[in-house]
Amino acid sequence: MHKLIFLGLIFNITICHGQNVIEVEQPELNDELEIIFTELKASRDSSFYTGIEILEEGLEQVDDDYGLYKIALNLGFLYTQTKQFGKCLDMWNAANKKGICFDFRVGDNFYPSYLSAYRDNSRFIEFIASNDSLLAALSIDAKADYFVKLPLGYDKSKKYPVIIILHGGVGTYYRTYENWKSDFIDNDFVSVYAQGREIKGSFARGYGKNGISDIEMIYKEVIENYSVDTTSLVLAGQSAGGGLSLRLINNNLLAKGIFLAFPTKPKDFDIQKAKSLQESSVRVVMICGEQDKRFYPGQLEIFRLLDSVEVENKFIKYPNLGHEFPNDFDSQLDQGLNYILDNE
Repeated sequence: MHKLIFLGLIFNITICHGQNVIEVEQPELNDELEIIFTELKASRDSSFYTGIEILEEGLEQVDDDYGLYKIALNLGFLYTQTKQFGKCLDMWNAANKKGICFDFRVGDNFYPSYLSAYRDNSRFIEFIASNDSLLAALSIDAKADYFVKLPLGYDKSKKYPVIIILHGGVGTYYRTYENWKSDFIDNDFVSVYAQGREIKGSFARGYGKNGISDIEMIYKEVIENYSVDTTSLVLAGQSAGGGLSLRLINNNLLAKGIFLAFPTKPKDFDIQKAKSLQESSVRVVMICGEQDKRFYPGQLEIFRLLDSVEVENKFIKYPNLGHEFPNDFDSQLDQGLNYILDNE
């Protein structure tokens, strides 16, 4: 039966590849970038100009492409809010010249929505043409890719549980690597960070129609190349990555459990799909926020379906949280993984 818990809110070098997936080296995350965004978060209640000052200093400190991409996205929003359109376009064009392109969409529905402020800006129209050209070049023969992080003291003679961590509908393994931090994962798991083959930007991917087959192929490569316990597979994902985790289970990928962070509900996940999880003895941990207005109803429906067929699960909800990670996600991750592996 379930445990219902209420909480108050507090370009890479290829290693090997199959036909449609590629294993790459583990990226190095910039410690300075984490400090910059910690400061930005702390300044959330201050003026836009405080955030601009923090991120402009960050542009001077960070020289890796992912760091520049992340800062340019956030600083672009702040520049737009303060009507510094010229500075914003200068920054985006400089990124383009470095080969960095963004997940920007124009037309009837601008994405991100603040881009509508540039609707009649001739420089912006020229920039979008350049950005789209870079995007098209990146998309040629694109494959799903992934990297593997081995546990501390990895010993080939031992078998380790394996966790595959999936980004949201548009995301990247850089972000999942930043967000899915856990002592338990670091010490005990062969962890796999995957991203889809559908290119949306330099550091923005979608799974597309091949998401299920790509992740299945990635798992096949992992069990061929690393010492893993195939009876202890955990699928984990945020938002649409959580939904994809459910679809993978229902596509007969055998797993010990699923860890879902504010997941989207697959359209075809019904009582029969839930029952198949129960028959496979899959354990489910789901974290969500009651203020996640668009997706919370679907998350509740997942919970009710799981509970109705007595799938072992933990449903953890935060009254004041939206479509985002809780502040204590690292400890929830450790606890949830221990629950899935029946270590409690």
